Parts: sequence; C-alpha cells; structure tokens
Amino acid sequence: MTQFVRYVRDVLADLLHVRGRDRAVCAFYFFFAAFSFVAVVAIAGYYAYENHSRGALGVVGGFFRDALANPAGWFIYADLTLVWIALAFYMIGEARRLGIPYVWVYIVGAPLCALSVSFPAFMIVRQLKLAAGVASDSAVATT
Repeated sequence: MTQFVRYVRDVLADLLHVRGRDRAVCAFYFFFAAFSFVAVVAIAGYYAYENHSRGALGVVGGFFRDALANPAGWFIYADLTLVWIALAFYMIGEARRLGIPYVWVYIVGAPLCALSVSFPAFMIVRQLKLAAGVASDSAVATT
C-alpha cells in the first residue's frame, strides 16, 4: 500500500473520532465538497452529452473555447485563476505550519476537478490537524 493511500485511510479514520465543534466544521466542509462534486459532475456530464459529436478532446477544447468566447468569460477565468493562486499559497503555508502532507494534491486537484471540491477537502484535513493539536495540548495541560 502506498504512503498516499495510507494517508487517505488515516484521514478517514480520524474523521470518525473527531467530536464537538470540530466534527460540525468537518461535516460542513464534507457536505460542501460532496454537493460541489455532484454539481460539477452533473454540469460536465451534461456538457459532454450535448457536445459528444466533437469527440473526447473536442469536448475539452470546445469547453475552453466556449468559456473564453467573450470578455465576461475571460474575467471569470482570470478571477478563478487568481483565487486559485491565492488559495494555493494559503494551503502551502497552512500545510507547512500544521504538517499536512500531499498539499500538492489539493492544489492540482483544483483545476482538474474543481476548486469548490479540493479546497474544502484541504480544510477538512486542516481542521483534523487543528483538532488533534488542541486535544494533545489539553492532554499535556491536564498532566
């Protein structure tokens, strides 16, 4: 089993043990990411179905052509790119501060899947790290 698979398994196991406010925050991020994923898959599936005559690469090329067909599309694309870059710096900083491995998966996952899926996934792991730190700090304080 690879290290990354073990990491994912450990994160999922940690989700079962988190309690209180941290559990509520993780649940919010999880449902936000899950609903975003369903929405992205539905929209992408509909677009692919409507443009299936173009072929696989034609669908992707057609999507970018359609998305950048006017100045409004360029604005939205530029805005999302800048938000993605800013969040990448934030995720790298938080990952270094909290010791979160594989931060590149969340950063690369944004344009491949959706920023609305990869960022909440990162925030779940961040919240779990914060909860573990608070739990270990309170355990040290009581001993």
